[in-house]
Amino acid sequence: MEMIALNKANRANKKITTAYKKDSQLRYTTLKNMFGVNLIGFFPLNDFEALTIADYGGNERNGVWIGTPSHKISPFGGMCAPLFDGLQTFGANLYTSGLSNAFNGEEGALFFDACMDSESTWVDSLNHYAFRIRADLNNDIYIRKGDANSLSMIYKAGGVTTTLGYPVSSTPAYMHKRDKPFHVLLTWSKTLGKIELYIDNILVDSGVNIGTFAGLPVDMVVGCATQLVAVDWKGYIANFGIVDRYISKWEAQREFMTVTYDIKIISVLGDSISNDANDWPHQLIPLYNDGYVFMRTHAVAGDSIVANMATQVTEAKNDNADIIIMQLGTNDIDATDAMEIQTIVESQIERLQLGNDRATLYYLLPLPRWTDITGEILVDLTLVRGAIISACIAKDVTYWDTYTDPWIVASDTSDGVHPTLDGGIKVAKRVTALLP
Repeated sequence: MEMIALNKANRANKKITTAYKKDSQLRYTTLKNMFGVNLIGFFPLNDFEALTIADYGGNERNGVWIGTPSHKISPFGGMCAPLFDGLQTFGANLYTSGLSNAFNGEEGALFFDACMDSESTWVDSLNHYAFRIRADLNNDIYIRKGDANSLSMIYKAGGVTTTLGYPVSSTPAYMHKRDKPFHVLLTWSKTLGKIELYIDNILVDSGVNIGTFAGLPVDMVVGCATQLVAVDWKGYIANFGIVDRYISKWEAQREFMTVTYDIKIISVLGDSISNDANDWPHQLIPLYNDGYVFMRTHAVAGDSIVANMATQVTEAKNDNADIIIMQLGTNDIDATDAMEIQTIVESQIERLQLGNDRATLYYLLPLPRWTDITGEILVDLTLVRGAIISACIAKDVTYWDTYTDPWIVASDTSDGVHPTLDGGIKVAKRVTALLP
């Protein structure tokens, strides 16, 4: 009976392997159509039946496993991927003379899917390395989990160090659920004098005046299991690609579309009601799309429609978001010209639609507001709400009425205005229920 069960499991694994290889081949074909001969290597890392790491880039630059890989069904759309344990048990050695000679330290890009094994790994004190490509101590590129809740990218060229970072689950700018996958793309150009770090298709950091990368890489490891790295990655990595030229913003968007898991990019425009860790955007992340959410908030405390909406739209109009939620209006409390507000909202909606042609727009009308936590005196925002509603109707944008059936009560706020953590969760639940 045990042998029969084992044979069934082996047959199932072979079917799974075949399916994953077909998915990898499809992704490679898409990438090859995008980058042509500039795609110098693509490694799905799903080779759990062989010691060789297949290069789907078409150049036979196959790597080898360091140690025995442990492959699991990953969060990357269910594909098989190595689960690195952070203990230098195994890693992926992508070095070949062919890949090293093709690598361009002055004009290039690399990308991969990643996921930590748990939220606790994000907050430990260890530097977990995702990859390292280096020629020597003065010419070295790597990304690692740095301080708690952050990624750190080091690009050292000719002894000149450029450091970029991504504050995971920070406020207010970028947030994702820490036990869910994220996609990394790093691209650099000595000619253009810049280096850029994208997470889930959002440019999260950039640098200028980079150094001159000298020499050919002697180390090209993912995962990492090498004496050059103190602590290995602790989680999944898959679909590691290398390109020998700079990738533009539009190409970065197209490359992101090849990921095999369904992540929703949500952009938020707002004020102090939507820019703190207790606020509804942060609480929305684990509730929507099973946590496969990358949140980009442009909210700034004190911002209003009249004074600040245009600035936030300028920041958001190229987010390439799936969903954009506008929530400005609470601070327009003293407005007396409804037509002015309506005109501004209409024009800014048009700008958002032009810059995010695949996004669905929503307007979260101002939440109920009181003069204090007692809830005795309700602040009148009728003019503002009416102007926003008129603009949304004119531009065919769905708006959410938070007032008629109140989404929060005064006791859900700390001061009559700002929701507490429980208030933020209540708002997030209402938003989740209304999203597709």
